[in-house]
Amino acid sequence: TQSTWGITREIMSSSADGVAVNVFVELDKDDEFLDQKISIIVAHNIRLEFSLTPFDPLPLSLLSALRIRALNMLDLYFYDSDSSSGSLDHTLPVGINFISPQNERKMLIDCQRLLKNAASDQPFSSAQRGVVESAMTLLRSLCNQFIQPVNSTFVLDDPSIRDDSETLFNGWLTREHFARSLSVAQFPDIGRGLIATKAFSPGEVVLSIPKELIINIDSALSSSLGDVFAEVLKLFPDMHQDTITLLFALHQRHDPSSRWAEYFQLAPQEYTTLLTFGEAEMSLLGGTPLPAHREENMSRLRTVYDELFPILSDTYPAVFPSDVFTWDNWLWCRCLFDTRAFEPEIQGQKKTSLLPFADMMNHSPYAQIITPRFDEATQCIHFEALGDIPTGAQLHLNYGRLQNWELLTYYGFVDMTCPYDVYRLDLEPPDDEMATQKALILAHSQLPLEHYIDKDGHLHKKLLGALRVLLLAEEEMLHLPHGLAMAASGMISKDNELNVCQTLQTTLEAVLHSFDGSLEEDEAMLPMPYPTRVLLAVQYRVTQKRILHKALEHVKNLLSTMH
Repeated sequence: TQSTWGITREIMSSSADGVAVNVFVELDKDDEFLDQKISIIVAHNIRLEFSLTPFDPLPLSLLSALRIRALNMLDLYFYDSDSSSGSLDHTLPVGINFISPQNERKMLIDCQRLLKNAASDQPFSSAQRGVVESAMTLLRSLCNQFIQPVNSTFVLDDPSIRDDSETLFNGWLTREHFARSLSVAQFPDIGRGLIATKAFSPGEVVLSIPKELIINIDSALSSSLGDVFAEVLKLFPDMHQDTITLLFALHQRHDPSSRWAEYFQLAPQEYTTLLTFGEAEMSLLGGTPLPAHREENMSRLRTVYDELFPILSDTYPAVFPSDVFTWDNWLWCRCLFDTRAFEPEIQGQKKTSLLPFADMMNHSPYAQIITPRFDEATQCIHFEALGDIPTGAQLHLNYGRLQNWELLTYYGFVDMTCPYDVYRLDLEPPDDEMATQKALILAHSQLPLEHYIDKDGHLHKKLLGALRVLLLAEEEMLHLPHGLAMAASGMISKDNELNVCQTLQTTLEAVLHSFDGSLEEDEAMLPMPYPTRVLLAVQYRVTQKRILHKALEHVKNLLSTMH
């Protein structure tokens, strides 16, 4: 028995009339959601031991267990919902079905690793190998179905239309001996990205970045400026290592002899992340948490800059010249890292890193590329294919389970079809004469005050349950000792339920009124040729308003059934 990635697998023969490959899925004992995941496993009667056989080489129950293991906080919040529409009930006779793109992606990757390690175990009979190969064939089909939305093929650009910076960058790739199975290309409505110039199979390395081409704390300290950076760390003992990386990157951007000169020349000269929004654009985001979020991030960034400069420019003028290390350039460098940096684990430590060429891949929840890993043997960061990638496909990375506020804040775009968007609704704690009793009921029933409305506007049972408790009248409190679960599972009284719905309606309408303009007015602006940041602000408002309008419709439907 061996354990890898928290998954234990065992290989053994079965009876004489057949063979089986037995695998065991182990839950992470340090997982903060372990108890909830165990409850789901028990509720669905899913075992954590599985037999892969010639008749069922990839049991659905195994996929279900891996999906449960991959559940995160928001997946769990919505998972067990029997909301007003009932559409969030994922219970199926065969087990746990598709939950979210990020969850499915994690399940597929874990399953690939499980089967790959099972296939490498010895001793291993030919019959057992056949079972694993059948399982891998089925998994390959599932992976291809998952990445299909982004696996369309494109025709390569005409090289004659490339700008000078792209031509220079291609020369840099040749000089640095990059394997040219990928190419920089322009894609409709997206812009620059990477395209596959050959086909790739699942698990095949699509791109490798040598350690010496990575820009991070290690490359800064090992460079010709390493002694200066070591002195800077002594001068500012509390400095975060990422700050050294930013200083190094900004220096290299303005050094014509830098090894990465062509890379920085091709990097965007302007960004559209939230930090770059001016006062006029931020005014369009009134009613959302983003203005406060930007102010907090900007304040932290400015504090770091003011602590460093002009001290560094005065102390080391040749390394940190004042005309290069300006506030505007510092802001640009922060945006560069926000939009392009990775955090691979290198020799046991996660390090914020720029990975030239790889960082030109765009984002998709259905990305064909697996999260990169550092390979000790080759001293490279490898990017592997999740499924079959055809020649001419645009290559995508998955930036994570990001909502639109995160995409806009850190990457400078809005995804109008984002599958993860929610509206966060925080309830006020009880403050009436029964505040203590209500707080105890909320705790006993595991009803939080922090809630989420999903992109389809569904009202989670925990949100309704918490409101039922918060709005309890004194006489209704007498009914609860006979069943505290009533608050979460159903109506306490008609008056209480009516109060819950009316409170929700008032709250949602007030939030909508806090925005500038109506949803219809915002949607009418989308096709108009407004400046990019204005359109991004309006797009974000539209995504939030659509959630609120759908939730309001659900509330009105509930109210209509009560009259």
